[in-house]
Amino acid sequence: MVFSSNINGIGWGALTQREDNKLINTDKEKVMLTPASDAFMQLAAKCVEQRVTVDLFFAMSQYKSVDLTSIAVLPSITGGDLHFMAPFDINKHGEKLHYEIFRVLTRVSATEVQIKARVSAGMSVIEYFGGFTFKE
Repeated sequence: MVFSSNINGIGWGALTQREDNKLINTDKEKVMLTPASDAFMQLAAKCVEQRVTVDLFFAMSQYKSVDLTSIAVLPSITGGDLHFMAPFDINKHGEKLHYEIFRVLTRVSATEVQIKARVSAGMSVIEYFGGFTFKE
């Protein structure tokens, strides 16, 4: 579990503000919806290899433009959750934060799960959908 009230702006995995209102409703808007670098994707792959799930909690005192797109791959790939509360107010969000932490700590989880996809003779699986990785 990672708790933060601010986004890392220096060092490894530094994130910058990428929101640009001029790009909204244009073809270039998709640039804001893709990760800025593959650093967090590589970290997520290492976490999956070690069977580590990452849950991120962001409780910011004021709304800021945050590059969650780049960091959201960590919980997405590892099977964790991203919790974002801004502007954070302990009176409004305190109980919700307590419940979400409790839920993360007490939920049942599984690792090393194997699923076999079987189809009838003459048919084949073309595509898989979901947040998982393949081991051969």
